[in-house]
Amino acid sequence: VSRLKLKWAFNYPGAKNGQATIVGDWLFTTSMSGAVYALDAKTGCVRWRHEAEAATRSSVTVIPLPAGSPASHALFFSDWTKAAVALDARTGKQLWKTKVDDSAGLQMTGAPTVHDGKLFVPISSGVEAFAEYDGWECCKFRGSLVALDVVSGKVLWKTYTTAVEP
Repeated sequence: VSRLKLKWAFNYPGAKNGQATIVGDWLFTTSMSGAVYALDAKTGCVRWRHEAEAATRSSVTVIPLPAGSPASHALFFSDWTKAAVALDARTGKQLWKTKVDDSAGLQMTGAPTVHDGKLFVPISSGVEAFAEYDGWECCKFRGSLVALDVVSGKVLWKTYTTAVEP
C-alpha cells in the first residue's frame, strides 16, 4: 500500500455519482449533472459522454446483449425522470428509455440488475425530505421493483415492497 501512486484523476461536474463500474479496460460512471461517462480505465481518457435528461445517482450495469440486438453490449442506469435507460456500451447512444413510476419523492439510486433477459430496477423514496412542509401528506410511498425486457425496455411486471396500498 505504501507504494501506491495516483495513476490518473478525472474531474467532472456534479456530485453524488454512482459507484464506478469496470468492465475490462472500460470504466463507466454517472453523475448528478446528468452526464454518464465511459472512460479508458488505464488512462482516464473519455471514450464517450452521454447527457441524460436528468441527474442520475445509480451505478451502471453492463451486459452482452443477445445476437440480433441493436448493440453488442448495453449499459443500464436510472435517472431522475423516473426512468430506466439503456445505452450502447461502446458508443453511448441511447437504445431505449422507459418511465417506470410516477410517485412524488421518488429516488432511483440502486443499481439496476440483470438476470435471465430481465432488467430489475429498484425504486425507493426520499419523501422524508418533504416532512418539513406543513402541507405534505406523509406515508403514501411503498417502494417497488420493476422488471423490464433488456432489449426493448418493455415493462414486464412491477411488484411493491409493501403489498397493501397506504
